[in-house]
Amino acid sequence: MKRFFKVFIGFFSSITTSIVAIMSVVCALENFAWQLSPYILVQILLSGAVTALTTTPFEFITVTESKVRLVLLSLLQYVLLCGEMMLFGWLFGWFGPSEIWQMPIYVAAVYVLVVIIMYIATKREADELTRAIIKNNRAKAEEKITENKKRRDAL
Repeated sequence: MKRFFKVFIGFFSSITTSIVAIMSVVCALENFAWQLSPYILVQILLSGAVTALTTTPFEFITVTESKVRLVLLSLLQYVLLCGEMMLFGWLFGWFGPSEIWQMPIYVAAVYVLVVIIMYIATKREADELTRAIIKNNRAKAEEKITENKKRRDAL
């Protein structure tokens, strides 16, 4: 449960950050005067939490040897996220019926940003673990050398 919560928080923070980044770029490109109201912030946090809840279980089930299964699970996840975001867009009035086709594009952009953020975070964590293992191995090797010297000196 602790690991699930940690993964959820990671996805929640990267998803909400990505949503804000994408929406900022879209609004800037469209010269849209985007007023960041408290309602928008709550909507972003809520949609980020729901999509993080949807995404987190995939972190645990996508560890697989099969590339086909990984692709299919990723597509399923993308379809679920598009459905959720279209529902939120409709509920919160983010777009009209004629603009619904844009949501899968926004979801894809957020998806890519989240993958990049999570890759960087995972790589950093892996690098830290590698450094810790190397440090531990060096300490063990030095300990063994010291032990061998003591044995030779005792003879």
